[in-house]
Amino acid sequence: MKKTMGSAAALVAGMAIALTGCGATGGSDGGNGGGGASQAQDVKVGDTVPVKELAQRISGATSEKKTVAVEMNSENEKVTGAVRLGDTPAFTMKGDMESAPMEMVYIDKTLYLSGDGVDQVSGGKKWIKITADGTDMMSKMMGPVIGVFENITDPGKLIGGIDGDAKVKSTSGDETTYEITLTAEQQKKLAEKLDPNKGSSSSSTSAPSASAADQKIELTVDKDNLPVRTRATNSSTPMEVTYSDWGKDVTIEAPPAGEAGTAQMPEMSSGSTGATL
Repeated sequence: MKKTMGSAAALVAGMAIALTGCGATGGSDGGNGGGGASQAQDVKVGDTVPVKELAQRISGATSEKKTVAVEMNSENEKVTGAVRLGDTPAFTMKGDMESAPMEMVYIDKTLYLSGDGVDQVSGGKKWIKITADGTDMMSKMMGPVIGVFENITDPGKLIGGIDGDAKVKSTSGDETTYEITLTAEQQKKLAEKLDPNKGSSSSSTSAPSASAADQKIELTVDKDNLPVRTRATNSSTPMEVTYSDWGKDVTIEAPPAGEAGTAQMPEMSSGSTGATL
C-alpha cells in the first residue's frame, strides 16, 4: 500500500508536467484565449513568444477538442490513459509506477485508486474511494489535493501567472518545438499547487529548494496548436508525455460501487505498535 501511495504521488507530479503541454503554463485566468486551429504560427528557430500567449493558443485549441489520449514514459515506467477536459473533468490512468502496477480514475470530484495492498485496507475491495470531505484515513491524507486533479484536467489552471518566454527550439513539418524554462521560484509555486501540505509532516512530496536548478521543458505542438509531446529534459527523472487522438470519444466511468471502499486503519494485533501502509 505504501508503494501504491508513492506511485500515486509520482503520477500526480508526472501529470503536472504533462499538462504543461496542455496550456497549463498560462496566466492565472487560464483563459481559452479563443483561436485554436486558426492560429498556427509562422515561426523559425530562435524566435520567442510569451508563455502566456502560447498557453492561450493551446488552451483555445484543446478546449475545442475536449478529450485526449496520453502516454507517459519515465525510465522503465509507463502509464497510459485518457483525459476529458471541460466542465466535467475526468481521467483514467493505468500502468506501472515504481515497479508496481496501479490504476487511477478521477470522476465527479472523486479519486479512485487501485494497486498492490489496496484490498488489505479496504475490506477486500479492489478500489479505494477518496473524496475531499471524506473522514477515512486516505481521504484525510489525500483529500486536500483532490483539487489538483481539477487543475490537471483543465488547461491554464495548473501554472498560473508564469512570466517569461518560450523559445522555438526546432521545427519539422507541421510541428514546432518550444523550450520553456521554469525557475526555482516557479517550480516552488507548482509544488505548492500540487501539495497544499507542502512542508508539513503529512506532505508526500518535497518542495524544490531556493537553489534548485532551472527546469527545462520541451513542448511540441502541431499546426493546430494541439500538444503532440512534452519532455522534461533536465529533470532528475526525465519524463516524456505524448498526446494523441484529440477529440475522439473516450469512456471514463467510476468503478462499480460494490468494488470500491474507503480505507480503514488495519486492526492492531496484540503487542503491535503500528501498521505500515
